[in-house]
Amino acid sequence: VESYVAKRLPGVASSCPEERSALIDYLYHNAVLPPSGEECLNRLLLPGATAVHPLADRVPHLTGVSDVVFLYGEKDWMDPTAGMDVERHCRRRRAMGDLSVPDVSVR
Repeated sequence: VESYVAKRLPGVASSCPEERSALIDYLYHNAVLPPSGEECLNRLLLPGATAVHPLADRVPHLTGVSDVVFLYGEKDWMDPTAGMDVERHCRRRRAMGDLSVPDVSVR
């Protein structure tokens, strides 16, 4: 890793010994430790950040859950359309007397 940093990042390698050492340590541990966050994202998301198992397909079938709230930020990266579709679907089923579906709200 030291030679990689020296060859690929000569500015870092020569400018600050503490920064160089921290970078070498960081790159080394990223290479040798088991994956974590990146592995999680690969299991949850398809390319393009599409869910492998979308919540929109699963929420109406939840059992033992009375309320589900989808919270979206004002400038959220996720499109709230799917959450609103689930809300409408579950409200329609509840209005028809199917109280086994959760009461869904989007905020």
